[in-house]
Amino acid sequence: MTRWPWSRHAPQGWLRGLPDARRALASIGASLLLLLAATTLGVGYILRGYEIDDWRQGLGNLSLMLAETTAQHMRSGFQVLDGTTDTVQATLRNGDGSGAALRSPQLFRSMNDLRTGLPQVDVISVADASGDLLNFSRSYPAPAVNLAERDYFVWHRDHASAAPFISAPVRNKVTDRWVYYLSRRLNHADGRFAGVVLVGVSVDFFVDYFRRVSLGQHASVSLYRDDYTLMARWPQAEDLMGTKVATGVTQAVVADGLDADVRITRAPRVADGLRPVLRMGAVRRVHDYPLIINATITEDLLLAGWWRNLKLLAAVALAGALGLLAAFWLVGRLLAR
Repeated sequence: MTRWPWSRHAPQGWLRGLPDARRALASIGASLLLLLAATTLGVGYILRGYEIDDWRQGLGNLSLMLAETTAQHMRSGFQVLDGTTDTVQATLRNGDGSGAALRSPQLFRSMNDLRTGLPQVDVISVADASGDLLNFSRSYPAPAVNLAERDYFVWHRDHASAAPFISAPVRNKVTDRWVYYLSRRLNHADGRFAGVVLVGVSVDFFVDYFRRVSLGQHASVSLYRDDYTLMARWPQAEDLMGTKVATGVTQAVVADGLDADVRITRAPRVADGLRPVLRMGAVRRVHDYPLIINATITEDLLLAGWWRNLKLLAAVALAGALGLLAAFWLVGRLLAR
């Protein structure tokens, strides 16, 4: 009876008759291990792309929420500004022009009524054409403070425009807290400059809000004026407040003429001493206002989930590789008999 090599009745010495069997077995084992390694790397790369896409969508949604909320707070602040301006302009028209009417306790009470229930409104003030404070919602009578050197005062004094102005953040001269001001020009009946109305917006309010919605240690939220002046930030960066930060994702998105975008960059980062930092930034203009929101996460957070999945994938691949090695070792022992 013919005995085929694959028959279970074949002589046990048949395998020894194949001198290349162990070499072929080693080649097959190495090929399988390489295939396993390549598959692991490929899956890891795909998972990295999925992780980045998830963050891109999530960070974009976060920037949208931040921009919409900021717009709502700004809208409330401008309503207070416009209400106060209307009251003060009416007082100017009906007063004696000396400014005494603008120092009245009635105006003080009116300003405080307007800011009730608006925690983002830090203070409401009225200053005359010389910059001297006439009325101040924090206390009555107003403290002896002159605002003539402030950017908002200079702008309104030099521009006969009814347009509002959003100042760079400064420390309030009375409270020493960071605020930025929404302001409008006051005019006498003949159009001459009569002073300014100010609504101080609390930077601490926005910092606290950004802190509560922040994604943790490796994330930041920044509010810029559209000339890249930093208005508020979490984590706080006192040395950058009021300075122009025209680098990174915010500048790149605005320079491209976009209202919103999410990008990854390794450009130098001002908050890290101009050190190149891999990060993802979601930039969005605040609707109706010359402000920009930037929500940023660094590599430590961006790829944290991917690293966890990659370690698990590597552990599974290693277990598979060890299993293959054990199986081929046993087969090799059988061939050696």
